[in-house]
Amino acid sequence: MRGILNCFPQVWNMIIALLVVVLQPSAAPVPTDPDSNPFISFDLYEGRDAKTATASHIARQSDPSDWQVSDRASTGYQSGIVWLKLPPLKPAMVVELNNPADRITLFEREAESSKWHVQRTGDTVPFSRRSMQVPEMALKLRAQLPENSERYLKIEQFSRVDYRVTVWNEANFLKTSELHRYLRLLIFGFCTAMILFNLMLSLLSRDPLFASNAITIACLVLLAGYLSGSLGYWLFPEAPQWNNRILLLSIGGAMMFGSFFTSAFLGRRSLPPHVMLLNKAYGISAFLIALVAAISLNPFLHGVLLCLAAGFFAIQLGLIFFSIRAGNPQAPLMLIPMTIILSGLTMVYMHSLSALDFGPIENHILEITLALEALAFSLILATRIRFIAAEAAAAQAELNRMEREAAQRFAMIQDRERSRLASDLHDSIGHSLAMASAHLEGLEGVSGLPEEAEDRAVHSKLAIRYAISETRRISHALHPARLDHLGLKKSLESMFSDLRKLHAIVTNVEINFDEELLSIDEKVQIHRIVQEAISNIICHSQATDCRFQMQAQNAEIQIEICDNGVGLKGGDGDRGPDKLGLSSMEQRVIRLGGRLEKDHVQPHGLRLRFAFRPLGMKDAP
Repeated sequence: MRGILNCFPQVWNMIIALLVVVLQPSAAPVPTDPDSNPFISFDLYEGRDAKTATASHIARQSDPSDWQVSDRASTGYQSGIVWLKLPPLKPAMVVELNNPADRITLFEREAESSKWHVQRTGDTVPFSRRSMQVPEMALKLRAQLPENSERYLKIEQFSRVDYRVTVWNEANFLKTSELHRYLRLLIFGFCTAMILFNLMLSLLSRDPLFASNAITIACLVLLAGYLSGSLGYWLFPEAPQWNNRILLLSIGGAMMFGSFFTSAFLGRRSLPPHVMLLNKAYGISAFLIALVAAISLNPFLHGVLLCLAAGFFAIQLGLIFFSIRAGNPQAPLMLIPMTIILSGLTMVYMHSLSALDFGPIENHILEITLALEALAFSLILATRIRFIAAEAAAAQAELNRMEREAAQRFAMIQDRERSRLASDLHDSIGHSLAMASAHLEGLEGVSGLPEEAEDRAVHSKLAIRYAISETRRISHALHPARLDHLGLKKSLESMFSDLRKLHAIVTNVEINFDEELLSIDEKVQIHRIVQEAISNIICHSQATDCRFQMQAQNAEIQIEICDNGVGLKGGDGDRGPDKLGLSSMEQRVIRLGGRLEKDHVQPHGLRLRFAFRPLGMKDAP
């Protein structure tokens, strides 16, 4: 099974193999004894601490006359059994094949003896029955047999794989095997740390994307562990079929959660909803097929699953390029881990089909690829956090802009209505009251009026004069004529002076700013805010003391109004019934570009404060 996976990019050959399995009639029985089979003879090449043997002939056909010269031994979909004749080797040496196989059998016997000594290894052989209990495809020669004994290897692998044979001294082999195990543990430990890191981020950020990445990495760890032989060595050494089941489920799980990850990462901005749904459905279908294959261990379903895996990579690449064309700034980042994965699989493919020697990394190509892929995906997700933070900041800035525009419209409408009402009160009602007062004054010179009528005329004239005075006061309050005549600073001082004289409230006023820095609209808004605050103090606070402070500091205008009244009564920050007044103040503060803060004052009272940067200070450092 590992041999099939090592060359799964060759999808076309896999399809041919599936057709052969389905359509080919029953084949002739394959001999299992070396005496009746053609062999591939080996030449030995001396190495520093090992001897490497490569095949000088390959049995392409059953007839020895059809042999072709080659430097490798290869299996295929139709000829899945290859016999190798080993040259004379010293006893107790270790023979290792560079690629995995379903089953490898070593036949040994003394010259002119009829008794064969048999040893086995391979993915389908339990570890207790292997020649050596190591993850590698290794067999140890019998120490009792002399150097000139006959030795044959039978390789059973029904997929296209090239093999290179290395002969080791046992001590050197065990030392190298132990080093490989330590390296795998280090790489798998790193991947485990990446898995835990992503799971922790998923819990903290409540983003399932990190969990999908963690599960995908876990599936790839199981896949790499199986292909390196470590999974069977650690998990199910005596049950190879369970290793195969875990392998199939890991392939299906990687496709399912990988499709979830891609769809969530690229998002709705660049992929239509139905495309994301189809991508997820493809991953779920692949996992269901993997589940059925794991239960039945049907070789045909194994091939189908590998074809789906090849299609999965093509689909994900297509979605990434589609998102790049749609202008998704995160999509190009996905090309980094995809390039790493495809590069690693290409190296495995070349190693499997051509037996190329990649030096020290030859036995760890998949593990290194997995570690780099896990690191790349985790870094991409960290970059995604920055993207999301930038998008959130942009959205907040847009929301603030919309709030300012809404506040400006609100204040503009309110000021327009105030001006209209002030004009109507002054021009219409004020004029009518003035005319009524003039008529009553004209009655004073009329003789013959009853005394009661004269008294009523006098009282009516006084009431009308009071109404005229109130109309003027309300009109002036609606339209800040005082601001127009006195300026902002004098106008504010005048309002607090009236508060002290008319309502016996102690006031403390500190004003320190350059009035020239403020625009006309900013002066109006400040005047309205302070006017509304004073109205709240008079009507609702029951305060006896009030403090007002306005100063320019750090290129901002800072304003604070504090009283010793009853404070905030409502839980939502409103002082009793005057919700409209505080809401109006908040809208005006937003229009200025600030935020109104409402705080309790101990032991009782209310503090209102806000700060904003006026237009005249925009260019200040």
